Amino acid sequence: MTIDVDLLAYYAKVAKVFPELPADADPLAIRRQFQNVAREFAAPRPAGVDVEDLVLPLDGRALRTRVYRPVEAKKPLPLVVYLHGGGWVVGDLDTHDLMVARLAVDSHCAVVSVDYRMAPEHPFPAPVDDALDALLWLAEHRSRLGFATNRLG
Repeated sequence: MTIDVDLLAYYAKVAKVFPELPADADPLAIRRQFQNVAREFAAPRPAGVDVEDLVLPLDGRALRTRVYRPVEAKKPLPLVVYLHGGGWVVGDLDTHDLMVARLAVDSHCAVVSVDYRMAPEHPFPAPVDDALDALLWLAEHRSRLGFATNRLG
């Protein structure tokens, strides 16, 4: 199996700027490094996407989300709820901003990225609870937010 040359070049560039952390590194140090890499190598969002931050008022907490709407898509927009990867420990709205913006433009869907709570500060099942509560809140309020009422994923 071959690896894309552009991807190899990107990884080589990252390795020059950020030293590899040991396998037993503190989860918060790993998170900071992940955020720093994302910030250092960030590219601009694609044209044709409107972005707004939205705080969901959930039971006992406020949950940050970011809404991406493709400008040229037919309205009302189908809704995709996006949960970034990272093993419930790393990643956030900013580390995945470009990818989610591209997803919205390419899919012609509104995409809501959820900034769920993460371990170790908030152990399992807190991240899953946030994901489910965000999905339920968005489903309940999708008409008011301008999302299609029959297309949620």
